[in-house]
Amino acid sequence: MSVFEIVFVVNLFTLVALPFLKSPEDSWPDTFRLRHPVLIHARSILYAGAALCFNFAVTHIPFAENLFARFPGPFFITLLSVLVLKEKVF
Repeated sequence: MSVFEIVFVVNLFTLVALPFLKSPEDSWPDTFRLRHPVLIHARSILYAGAALCFNFAVTHIPFAENLFARFPGPFFITLLSVLVLKEKVF
């Protein structure tokens, strides 16, 4: 299967599960109404940009350097969770 077929099948199964995620008192238009559309669109644009940068890096940077660049990720996520979200890390 091609990548596009795999993504289509995954999204198709997501649509099958959608009726079970809606509460009975909500209408269908309320289910798809965004509470913060600007934030959702900004997140989508940033995610698409990050995916493009990652794909560029994987194809243009040697494998060893690419693998080495991913190791500090959990450290920075933990550091940012402490600084931004005020999480407690023991």
